[in-house]
Amino acid sequence: MVPAVVDRLQRSDDGFTLGLGAQSLRARHVILATGAADIEPDLPDLPNAVRRGFVRHCPICDGYEVIGQRVGVIGHGRKLAAEAGFLRDYSDRLTVFALPPGHGLDRAERRELAARGVQIVDAPVVATAIEGERLVALHLADGSRQSVDTLYSALGSIVRSDLATALGADVLRGGDLQVDRRNMATSVPGLHAIGDVVSGLSQISVAAGHAALAATAIHHRLRKRERLARQPPD
Repeated sequence: MVPAVVDRLQRSDDGFTLGLGAQSLRARHVILATGAADIEPDLPDLPNAVRRGFVRHCPICDGYEVIGQRVGVIGHGRKLAAEAGFLRDYSDRLTVFALPPGHGLDRAERRELAARGVQIVDAPVVATAIEGERLVALHLADGSRQSVDTLYSALGSIVRSDLATALGADVLRGGDLQVDRRNMATSVPGLHAIGDVVSGLSQISVAAGHAALAATAIHHRLRKRERLARQPPD
């Protein structure tokens, strides 16, 4: 275990050089588990609200915990509409807060949500009201107050794929690394990627499965290399 930040990754014929500031490491293969960073809503005391479960990011992970609650979803565009549609299966008391005001959802998305009984609010959220151990309301820019029990952020995430893309690794439209799902290999020979830096469900169990595939594939490649090295020359 090395407590350092890899700030550069270079490839050579026999592997990789990992830059750690003034130091470097060599490796035959590299597995990237650099993940993705959630784009957070601009709200005061947000880290505290996230720690206490008042602001959430993944309804796939914990949507069952808000069954029947007053749920708010903040975001914009297709991502907001899709997440609200998913959460609608858990609660019929759902409100979306579209960003930017009045332009976060197109007409088709608004019709889709309205048809499912979802309330749409265009005034920006400027503050959260927390009393004791629960989130009780959101304060809006127009001076109104919207009662909620939980707020989901649907602002997307930034994929941390820079080390791989600097080597020319193929990426999908959203910035996720493209991999061979049999072994999690990227388009750069010897470079594998697992977890949220790869497209798919952002789940610990999924990332663990990715890791098993990548590690097993690399193990077999290294063993094969050892066998070839031991063979006498012709």
